[in-house]
Amino acid sequence: MPKRETAPIGAPCWVDLMTSDTERSREFYCQLFGWEAEEPAEEFGGYFNFTKDGIRLAGCMAGQPDAHAPAVWSVYLNSDDAATTVEMAVSRGAGVQVQEMAVGDLGSMAVVSDPGGAVIGVWQPGLHRGFGVFGESGTPSWFELHT
Repeated sequence: MPKRETAPIGAPCWVDLMTSDTERSREFYCQLFGWEAEEPAEEFGGYFNFTKDGIRLAGCMAGQPDAHAPAVWSVYLNSDDAATTVEMAVSRGAGVQVQEMAVGDLGSMAVVSDPGGAVIGVWQPGLHRGFGVFGESGTPSWFELHT
């Protein structure tokens, strides 16, 4: 399985699932794709990573119980400067859903919505470069916007 060390700027580099039931989601995706799941990180609110053959592929976290939002997979695009990417997106009509913030030494993230309302994440890698393999069975491979 070829490893992916970096992603081009603007390319998908990470996905994560926000769900109302992390345990059921964990079991479902591990059985469906043969993934493993790391133990949740309390310092990151219980966020955990799915892996395949020890390589990180995706993240998972519990949604806010009072948010009344559906479970959703989010895609993050690679950026060399998350704050500048958000500024550029806003200057072109985007809305800011989550301001740029550091995620420990792993990197920085933000979430914006395009002028049509589609939500997309921004990831500036630190120690966490994104998914480590792409386009193989059981790994991220296709991203599409439906409006």
